[in-house]
Amino acid sequence: MPFTLLPETIERLCARYRNDNAHTSYVTDLAVRLFRVAGEIHGLPEDTLPLLRIAGQLHDLGTADDPDNHHLRSQAIIVSEKLGDIPAETTHMIAAVAACHREDVESKDPRLAGLGRADRKTVLRLAAILRVADGLDYTHTQSVKPSAMVSVGKEAHLYIVGSGPEIEACVERANLKADLWQKIMPYPLQIHFRPASASRLVCAEDSMVSAGKVTMSFHFNRILRHEPGTRAGEDIEALHDMRVATRRLRAAFRVFSRTFKKEAVGGLLEDVRWLGGGLGTVRDLDVLLEFLEGYRREAPQEDMPGLDALIADRRAERGSRRMEMLALLDSERYEQFKADFQDFLMNPDPGLRPGANRRRVREEAPKALRQRLKDVLDFDERLPDAPPEVLHALRIEGKRLRYTCEFFQGTYDRRLDDLIKRTTEMQGLLGNIHDADVTVEFLKQYQENLFPDTSEADRRAIKRLEEFLSDRRSEDTKAFYVHWADFSSAATRKKVQRTITHSG
Repeated sequence: MPFTLLPETIERLCARYRNDNAHTSYVTDLAVRLFRVAGEIHGLPEDTLPLLRIAGQLHDLGTADDPDNHHLRSQAIIVSEKLGDIPAETTHMIAAVAACHREDVESKDPRLAGLGRADRKTVLRLAAILRVADGLDYTHTQSVKPSAMVSVGKEAHLYIVGSGPEIEACVERANLKADLWQKIMPYPLQIHFRPASASRLVCAEDSMVSAGKVTMSFHFNRILRHEPGTRAGEDIEALHDMRVATRRLRAAFRVFSRTFKKEAVGGLLEDVRWLGGGLGTVRDLDVLLEFLEGYRREAPQEDMPGLDALIADRRAERGSRRMEMLALLDSERYEQFKADFQDFLMNPDPGLRPGANRRRVREEAPKALRQRLKDVLDFDERLPDAPPEVLHALRIEGKRLRYTCEFFQGTYDRRLDDLIKRTTEMQGLLGNIHDADVTVEFLKQYQENLFPDTSEADRRAIKRLEEFLSDRRSEDTKAFYVHWADFSSAATRKKVQRTITHSG
């Protein structure tokens, strides 16, 4: 059914009938997304999508004239207006889709009068999609953003992650307006609200597919949320938060690795690593500069010139690395990654491993936590006088344990809080040790590359800084081993194992 409808025609109609363009444009975008991701459910050909687009833009035309019966008024307006070169029968279909976005639809509904059986089927399926999309903007605030779509058996599940009563109201309304979908689609649709809180995303009865997608969606959207601040560079915490989101996203891939086939997520994971690496080079310099500036404030006056030169050197390096990071964020690869990841989240069946939908968080969370805990505790026999690379490896495993705890925290009713606290404290100490090791190694190279005419005072300033770091590392190392003795004790192991055995 090829036809054209110039945007100017829609704009003219919307202006004449005082349409709420923000609402109808948002609903149309939501409807188009649902159409695309639910293709195997509704079974409609691609050439029916323009009908949905136009009906979405025009479905509220009658609101200003007749709020109580605006759906019927919209139908009448669409039929009476000339919509470009659209044939009359197609115009009637568009009008019927718009009219059916509200109130029950009966088998002999007058809104469908004059339509043949095939056209009625198309109209009802498009209207079912439009009704759900309209419900998702029930408050007319354009605040709901679908996070993930999952197909479980013969059911479709749409997840909305957000915060505030407005979003909950929209999800509730969308479920009510899914009544037509349940009647005429082969698979029913359920819409789920999840609070935008890392500790409340996942429920014990979720499938691992749902849990994985919702978790990944949360951290992917945190990447997007902090991208503008990272680009602006006015607050270094935006970059920190964006980098942390990439780390948690990588951890989610690891935790849910038994859910998705490698070929379905391998490229995405590689892109997340690439993005995290680009962000990390700048963030590491932010951390170093923050430390150096704090150290300088307490340093003796005679060390100031040498420290100032060091700080200037690191600031120049950060400027160069930041330009590289901005080029990364402007790259086609990054744009493609964002599009591919959103497609993955909204694809109901993105390459699942056999039986993935049958595995429930209630059974799988304890297994994942036990494995992560074992990976940490296995370091016990390697720790006395451990070299830096072993401590760094332990830090990484501790981070994975902590992130896994956070992913499943909601299913344990806060019972993982103590383990998270212990692991975070351990990470902090090991992080200080690692930062000291990296900085001392850099300072040695920095001193080797100093100009021959660098003053002895400046050289002593850098040497004192190196000694300060070495002393602090010794203190942190002692504190770590005290912490580890408690963390790895038989009593703590027994307590933690008892906690993680039962989720939900």
